[in-house]
Amino acid sequence: MLFLMAFVTLLPIGAMQAWIAFKEGYWVAHSADFFAKGTVVFLGTFRAIPDTIIIVLGVLPLAYFLITTYPYLKTTEIKDGESVWERLGIEL
Repeated sequence: MLFLMAFVTLLPIGAMQAWIAFKEGYWVAHSADFFAKGTVVFLGTFRAIPDTIIIVLGVLPLAYFLITTYPYLKTTEIKDGESVWERLGIEL
């Protein structure tokens, strides 16, 4: 659903931009005037809703994981003369 919302806002802007580039030129389609049109501004503003939801659904679980696992991290020290590869069980 969220992917569809993001897709629905990108496709019309891309199609409009491609049409303007075909009819009037590449620079017109990428100018500030194109992005100041009412339709483009509305779709760009509307796109903030699915983007925010996707970011929140991705960041919150990651932050929870990091906060809950941080206290259980242990430092591992390599002693003088000790081989990291032997500790890992890898023979060179």
